[in-house]
Amino acid sequence: MAKKHATYTAQEKTDIVLRILQKGKGNTIQKVAADKNIVPTLISLWKKQAEEAILKRFENATPGRRKSTEPKVAVAADTKALRAELRKSKTRATKAENKLKDVAARLAALEQCVQTMGATMGCKLVKKRNKRTRKA
Repeated sequence: MAKKHATYTAQEKTDIVLRILQKGKGNTIQKVAADKNIVPTLISLWKKQAEEAILKRFENATPGRRKSTEPKVAVAADTKALRAELRKSKTRATKAENKLKDVAARLAALEQCVQTMGATMGCKLVKKRNKRTRKA
């Protein structure tokens, strides 16, 4: 029957590696391996993996900030294009509002003229309605 290998959690591995990294008596790989009943080469492997992970983490990082996954140039170009589109849309909206105000003012002036003409002619103006025909 084959022996079952012991499995260690990430927390256990971390505790062992941190104990080795602390300088002091009794914190050598050999002594920790004897205390925990683990093969020293396994502890050496964990220590090496931890050191590589730490180096990899600090290698690509900018001080105090996480590295962006998207290139800054692409983000800046997209932002610039979106801002230009927003400016154009605002300009169009303002022009449309001004035209609407002009049309409303002209309509009010025309209605006033029609009322004045009706009063001078002595007739009552009635708005004409379109009758829809129903198909049977």
